Amino acid sequence: DLARSPVAGGGNSGSTRVNSIYYIRHRDPSLPHAALDRKAKNKVSADVAAFLCTEIDYWALTRFATFASLINSLGGLRVDITEAVRDSSYHHKRSRGVYFPVKTRYRLKGDPACKPYPAKCHSALVYARSRKGTMGSTYNSDWKRAERQQDMVRAAVKGIIEEGAGVELLGRLLKVRDQIDTNIPKTVEAAGQLYALVQDVKLRKTHMKVLAPATWGYLAADGTVRPNLARIRTFVDEQFYRVKKKPQAKKKKQKVKQAD
Repeated sequence: DLARSPVAGGGNSGSTRVNSIYYIRHRDPSLPHAALDRKAKNKVSADVAAFLCTEIDYWALTRFATFASLINSLGGLRVDITEAVRDSSYHHKRSRGVYFPVKTRYRLKGDPACKPYPAKCHSALVYARSRKGTMGSTYNSDWKRAERQQDMVRAAVKGIIEEGAGVELLGRLLKVRDQIDTNIPKTVEAAGQLYALVQDVKLRKTHMKVLAPATWGYLAADGTVRPNLARIRTFVDEQFYRVKKKPQAKKKKQKVKQAD
């Protein structure tokens, strides 16, 4: 939802939110709506790089159906749900409304049909998309679902590292690679290099942030969120060790003088 974000070549996105910049960059009328304008996507990648003030080597885009296939290729996903998600307005196949209970290592599948509400839902796609209703004792929202999406990324990486079937898993992922739009080389050799890199990844919750107000920006009068660029870019710099985190000042212990 961030607006007035710096873009490549100078200037900013104006009132256009970051998640809509692609439609500004999309200039090829010959492409059908479902097709990806790769030139526009490369420009969006450059825009995000300018916004974060960092380099972006690669990008990947997955559509809903491909996302479900990826989850199934991993053998499902185990996520820790610390706050129940109840979204009675979500229409999913034969169910009006979805529910995800509080549970550790709750299993999500690609996109199976959810049973009639309020039965438990196991759709990874729905878990990643729901943004209405409640999450715990607060309202579900764009920010809340972004948190869940980041949890799913961490769970996927953890699953590959701890439960991955090595070459067998790599083979399953290669089967769905052609469904993913990306500028990452799609060769067996490149896939093997990526798999090797994943083994050393330590993706912690503190490494990922949802850029929500009021920590990372502020709500403007037009309803858009304006980013706190200094804070966002400092966080990015810290993650890539370009700056050192400032150590917290230790509180001095006060000495109490005992009376004679």
